[in-house]
Amino acid sequence: MKFFYKIDTGGVVRLGSGMVEPKGFSPYTKGKEPKVLLDILNKQKFEMGKSEKIKEINAACAAAITGGFDSLGLGTQRRYKSEQIDQLNLIGLVTGGVSDYLKCATPGATLVWTYEMHTTAQLKKVLNDGKKYKQGLLRKAGTLKSAVSQATTQADLDVIVW
Repeated sequence: MKFFYKIDTGGVVRLGSGMVEPKGFSPYTKGKEPKVLLDILNKQKFEMGKSEKIKEINAACAAAITGGFDSLGLGTQRRYKSEQIDQLNLIGLVTGGVSDYLKCATPGATLVWTYEMHTTAQLKKVLNDGKKYKQGLLRKAGTLKSAVSQATTQADLDVIVW
C-alpha cells in the first residue's frame, strides 16, 4: 500500500493510500518512510514536546502560586492562602491602610485556618513575603522555559522539571 507526501513551506503534507500518485507528491511505503520525511516529522514531534513542556511549567507555576505561602508577618511563621481572590483581598487590606483580620494558619500536620488581627505593618509584611514568593516562582518558571527553548534534544527536555 502506497502513501504520499509533499514537503512545502508549511511543513509536510501526507496523504493516505491511493492508486494514483497525486501531482507534486512522492510515494512511500508505511514503515519505510524516507529519511527527509522522518527528519521533518521528528522535528515537528520535538517542537510539540517543547510546547507541552512549557504548558507543564506554566501549570506547575500557577499551582505553586495559588498553593499558599509562608510569612513571618505576625512574628511567627504562618501559612497564608494565595488563590487569586486571596491575593486581591490582601492587596485591598494593605491599600486600605488600617489594621484588620486576615485568615492564616499555623504550619503543622493539619492546617487550621483562623482570622487573626494584623496591624498595617504586619499586613504589608505578609504582602511583601507573598510577592517575594510569587516572584521567585515566576523567575524559576522563566528560567525553565528558557532552557526549554534552548533544548536541542529530547534528553535536554527530559531533565527539565519543575
